[in-house]
Amino acid sequence: MPSYITEAMLEGRTSGPKLLASLLQQPAGSAAYSAAVLVVIDRAEDRIDGYLSPRYTVPVPTSGYIEEMALAVAEWELYRRGSGNVPEKVRQAYEDALKDLRDISTGKMDLGSATAATTAGTVGLETAGAVGLFDADSMEDADW
Repeated sequence: MPSYITEAMLEGRTSGPKLLASLLQQPAGSAAYSAAVLVVIDRAEDRIDGYLSPRYTVPVPTSGYIEEMALAVAEWELYRRGSGNVPEKVRQAYEDALKDLRDISTGKMDLGSATAATTAGTVGLETAGAVGLFDADSMEDADW
């Protein structure tokens, strides 16, 4: 299930389903078309998550910026797999997205405070209880 972009968003990016169907080599509106779009979206989002996962819990909350990067990567993937001739503006948007993703993954750039950072290798447990089960008095007679 896509986390960042939808089929409709990708259709909008490519000026409608006609071009998208041509690049996918599937008839627009068919089950094969939707399945192919989903594969492209999944690959784009997997690439993004691969860059983000060392620093953030993925999928990250969706923002306009994350959507733009996902669309750029997905559109590049479409042309690369379709005609193989990637238009310059699509290639440039893809390269810009990858540069930003690299910067995010190395800490040169941040997604903002709305996205919680992960701590690699840390496992924790959080409980929501105000009353402890044990105190100093109840543990006094324990034979440890």
